[in-house]
Amino acid sequence: MVLDDSFVNTNLHRLPLLLEMLMKRDAEMQFLVFTCRPGDYLSYLSRVEEKYLRNINLEEVMKPG
Repeated sequence: MVLDDSFVNTNLHRLPLLLEMLMKRDAEMQFLVFTCRPGDYLSYLSRVEEKYLRNINLEEVMKPG
């Protein structure tokens, strides 16, 4: 499932519930999360096994030279 900043306008009190929903399904499907607010996902990322996590910072990738 591709989530392109899907939760950017989410009420911050609901965000933990949405992240919990991701946790319940992440063993069954792959999530690609694109966001400009990575801090919103820290609680989720801290619970994901590192072998399943790939974090790509496009600011770093797009730096010249």
